[in-house]
Amino acid sequence: MVEIQKIFMAKDGSAVFVCPSCGREKVFDARPFLDKNPRFDARCSCGAITPALLEFRKSFRKKVRLLGVCIVERTGQEYPIEVRDVSFEGVGFAMADKTVVPDIVVGDVVEVRFRLDNRAKSLVERRGEIRTLRGNFVGVELFPVAYDKELGGYLLGTSSHF
Repeated sequence: MVEIQKIFMAKDGSAVFVCPSCGREKVFDARPFLDKNPRFDARCSCGAITPALLEFRKSFRKKVRLLGVCIVERTGQEYPIEVRDVSFEGVGFAMADKTVVPDIVVGDVVEVRFRLDNRAKSLVERRGEIRTLRGNFVGVELFPVAYDKELGGYLLGTSSHF
């Protein structure tokens, strides 16, 4: 099975496809794809055809499995969570106890706290707004901060993970 290649769009609308067969790079304008299906077949001049997915996210999202808590400001209720993905701008998590139906709605402001799986077990504490509710999964857009040293180092691979 051929793996789908993720291609990230830069702020200026450009994207770079690197052919997995020959290594050629092709810079292209990704803005026309904004209103279309982001999945497409990338064709290289060497003849290779690669399934691709254009990512419009502002930043890289890392898949993780980290335990933490979510505190809903509106109710003061605290829920155990399992963080599934994290980026500079957001966090996705599931309720750790799948039998609990949390009292949360899109638009609620929450604080999420979790420890990274790096050597220092760095604590991340961030506020944000719930943007997505899909079954047991919750997507939170984090409020901007000047710079989150622990999270930044973790996502950029400059903190120790072992």
